[in-house]
Amino acid sequence: AAASTAEVEEQVKRINLDHGAEAADRFKFVQDRTPMTLGEGEMEPASPVPTHEHNVQSQCLKCGQHMFYKSHVPKASCCHCQFLHAAVECKRCGTFFPCSHDSSMVSCPACRSADTLAAFQARQRLSFSRDPEKLPAMHGQNEIHLIVQYYKDKSPVRQKEVDECLRKNVACSHLRHVHVLTEEPMDLNHFQRGDKIVQHVTGKWLSYRDAMLYAQRFLEGHVVVIANADIHADESLVHVRTMDMTGRCLALTRHDVVRGGKNFNSGAA
Repeated sequence: AAASTAEVEEQVKRINLDHGAEAADRFKFVQDRTPMTLGEGEMEPASPVPTHEHNVQSQCLKCGQHMFYKSHVPKASCCHCQFLHAAVECKRCGTFFPCSHDSSMVSCPACRSADTLAAFQARQRLSFSRDPEKLPAMHGQNEIHLIVQYYKDKSPVRQKEVDECLRKNVACSHLRHVHVLTEEPMDLNHFQRGDKIVQHVTGKWLSYRDAMLYAQRFLEGHVVVIANADIHADESLVHVRTMDMTGRCLALTRHDVVRGGKNFNSGAA
């Protein structure tokens, strides 16, 4: 059943209190705002269910219903009541969340950092700019290292796939080093870009334990990604560059690269 006006107003008050907002905050007149329609490409409707594209889960600020929207869109309308939200990203903790499109000041629901709407929108645009020169410098916590295995496969088709993944990982601008763990010494010079590849001979087939021990020994204090040989990183690693990864571990499902783009296979690990 739809919430009454009084219930919505009470919910708005709770949001204001939770966010440390003042009485004149952006949510005060939420009931008076009317849905807007924008030009093509500027706004997309949210989805009532998650998909591989609609990857940000939230609640509509007007009707309170769950909605899922694409993290890269600047504005998203509620799939239930069509209320328009600005889609932003917190520049402090990297959380994606919606706010009213005509807000002046915005408060992150996760870390409660506050700034202007324009500042939060600028952070979201930066995450999807794909311009490494505008991103935080890779040092300390922002420095990302990949641990991956490389081997020679009996199948030429499979070998081509493994080689292509290593090339793309070496080319990824968000990775400081690609640590290639091999069973025996191998010539990787044809993949090398500067000092990007660091080869380490383990003498055996790579296990998660080996990768963890390697990270603890050589990469303490850095963000470390562990992946199979047939996995490559892409521009989505930009989100890790803007997140506080202290004490955090992210487990990701894969997207298969197919003709025409990416495909999310819900049955794949």
